[in-house]
Amino acid sequence: MRRKTEKTACGPERLCFDGSARNRYGKLLEEWYGEDAPAAIAGHLPKPVSLADTLAELTEKLIPEWMRGMTLIREHWAEIVGPAGVKRADPVRLEGKELLLEVHHPMYRMAFDTPRMKAELVRKINEVTGCEFCTGVKFSAGGMFAGERKGERKKEKK
Repeated sequence: MRRKTEKTACGPERLCFDGSARNRYGKLLEEWYGEDAPAAIAGHLPKPVSLADTLAELTEKLIPEWMRGMTLIREHWAEIVGPAGVKRADPVRLEGKELLLEVHHPMYRMAFDTPRMKAELVRKINEVTGCEFCTGVKFSAGGMFAGERKGERKKEKK
């Protein structure tokens, strides 16, 4: 909140949100430019910027690349591992350029831990993220990283 003693730096070259000052400068510019005032005044205002471009720029500056990549991986996890894989493995975190997966059954760990399957996972992850985000995959036993996962799995009652 401004004090009454402060003066606002407002002029035709700067967009001003103070209504009375804006009206005063608007009237002066209308008198100066006459009938062409709206077009001439528009030339002094900043060019409009797309909201999508502004949000993309802010997201890039404020959210680290690894976090944006992990978000994409979690959003597309079903496409990456398939419906059976979604039930048995969760992406936990990135360690360097290696993705740590929490696998909930030893048989699925054996299935995922083959050179062909690892290469396929890395390829699909990099395809989803649009860059070489991941170079390898590591595995851990289920339940070790329950606090780190988003969308935690509910324990089934027997």
